[in-house]
Amino acid sequence: MATNTELDPPKIAFVIGSLDRGGTERQIVEFIAAAHPHAARCLVVCLAAEGSLAGEARASGARVVSLGIGRMRWRPLRPVARLARLLHHERPDVVYGFLFHGSAVGFPAAALAAPRALRVLGCRCQPQFDGCPARLGVLRTAVTALAHGAIANSESVAAAWRRASPRLEQRIRTVPNGVRMGTPRSNGRTAHRPRVICVANLIPYKGHETLLEAARIVAETNRGWSLMLVGDGPMRGALEAQVEKAGLRDIVTMLGQRDDVLDLLDQADVAVLASYTEGMPNAVLEGMAHGLPVVATDVGGVPEILAEGGGIVVPPADAEALAGALRRLLEDEGLRQATGALGYEVARRSFGVPAMRDRTLAALESIRRRR
Repeated sequence: MATNTELDPPKIAFVIGSLDRGGTERQIVEFIAAAHPHAARCLVVCLAAEGSLAGEARASGARVVSLGIGRMRWRPLRPVARLARLLHHERPDVVYGFLFHGSAVGFPAAALAAPRALRVLGCRCQPQFDGCPARLGVLRTAVTALAHGAIANSESVAAAWRRASPRLEQRIRTVPNGVRMGTPRSNGRTAHRPRVICVANLIPYKGHETLLEAARIVAETNRGWSLMLVGDGPMRGALEAQVEKAGLRDIVTMLGQRDDVLDLLDQADVAVLASYTEGMPNAVLEGMAHGLPVVATDVGGVPEILAEGGGIVVPPADAEALAGALRRLLEDEGLRQATGALGYEVARRSFGVPAMRDRTLAALESIRRRR
C-alpha cells in the first residue's frame, strides 16, 4: 500500500451513508476491530447521521465523523465540498466508498482533495440494488470510472458488476465477509421445542412473506417448534397481519431490533434466510459460526458459502421448498447436529474476521499495483 512511510499501515477512509445496523456496516466495524491501528489506521466518514454502530468503531480506536448531510435529493456539490475539506486534512491512503452515495460523494472529493489516494468501490450487492436511482445511472457510470478498483463480497456480485461496468473487468477483487466465531456445539438441545431464527431487517427483499408462508405449511403437520424474527423495518405491520391471518401467533415471535443477536443465535437450533437477492449475507455466516444448520435461498453468495455443506439451499420465493427444508431439519436432530458442525468448521476455516481483514488488505495492495 502507498503509505506516508514505508513502515506505516495504510490510512483507510471508509465513506458510507451511516453506521446504522446492516451487513455492510457490520463488516466495516469488524474490519476496524481486527485491523486498527496495527494493520490499518481507520477513519469512517458517515454522510448522514453516525448510526448505532459508531460506538463500536470508536471503541476500537477509529475516528468516526458525521457530515450531517441528511437527504441530499441529489445535490452533491455541498457534500462533495465538505468531504473534500476533510480528506485534504486527513490525507488518507485509501478512500473506500460503499454503495452509491458513498462512492458518488467520496470519489469526486478524493479526486479533488486527495488525488494520490486509492479510490476503491465497495460492491456489496447487485448493481441494481446499490441505492442508485434509475435516473442517475449516467452519474453512477461516471463515478465508477473514477474508481481505481473494486472489492466485491462474493463471486456472483463481482460478476454482476463486471457485466454492468466492463471497466472493472480486471480491477475487481473478491473478499468474502468475515464473522466472529461462536462456541461449537457438542450436543443437541432436546430440552425445548426446536427454535428457528431469522436475522434480517423487515424489508421487501429479505423474503419474510415467503418464510411465513413456509412456516404456515410446516405448521399444518408440526406445531412443536418456534420461529424468531430478529430485525425491524417498514414491513413489520404487514408481517404481523400475515402471522395473525395464518394462525401462527403461537409459533412466530417478532423480536424487533436487538443488541443480543449473538446470544439469540446461541439459543437457536436452525438459522433461515429467505431473501430474494443478497450479496454475501452475514445472517448465513453468523448462523454457521454458531454451529447452526442453515436454510437459505439460492441468491448472491449463498451457494458459495454453503458449497461445502452447513445447510440447505432452496430456490427463492418458493415457500414449498423452504418448508420442506425446514421440516427436514426440525424433525431430524441428528441431521441438525451434523449439518451445524460441518458449517461451523467451514466458517472457522474460511469466513473468520482475521481472514477478511487480511484478504481486504491484500486486495487493496493488488489494486494499488494495477493503478
